[in-house]
Amino acid sequence: MKIHTLKPKKSSATNRHLSTTGKKIKLCINDFMSGWAKEFEIEQEGFSFSKWRKFFVSLTPTAFCCQLHYWHTSSLVVLLLILSIILATKVHLQVKKESLLVITSLGMQLTTTFVTGRQNSQFIQKHKIKDVVINEGITMHQVLYYLAILLQSETSVEVFPLFQNSLPRCDCLQKIYEEIQLTLFENS
Repeated sequence: MKIHTLKPKKSSATNRHLSTTGKKIKLCINDFMSGWAKEFEIEQEGFSFSKWRKFFVSLTPTAFCCQLHYWHTSSLVVLLLILSIILATKVHLQVKKESLLVITSLGMQLTTTFVTGRQNSQFIQKHKIKDVVINEGITMHQVLYYLAILLQSETSVEVFPLFQNSLPRCDCLQKIYEEIQLTLFENS
């Protein structure tokens, strides 16, 4: 069975932005079917092994100063095992790319791609979407802006945040917001 994928009619130039944490991110907007569908991809830098290498290089002299090499081998193996589990968990949970596919007549699909290649997808039907907004979240030290979908349920309106892992800044969110409004609500 052959699986067909949508081919972009045109792809806008990749725009570089910063996330709210200061990491570099790339925004790519792909246009399908003359504006009836658009895909917004936010790609982050991959996992940085150099930080872990620096950590281990700085840990080695500390270990020798504390004379850890005189400890029992089993204690060192346990320490190494714990650090390996932490590294594996960090790599497994690291997000590489988030994409939002907006189709005028159907709705939205949010896909999160992890460094390991694993993907999580969530589809939201159009009749459940009340609106798309840029919302603000206030913490003790900062105000974070995020893109959210307002979902209409039978009794209330629910807020479904988008791009939770990449956390783009407000200028990037405004571009995505404007394109979503044109694609989802203006074309119908």
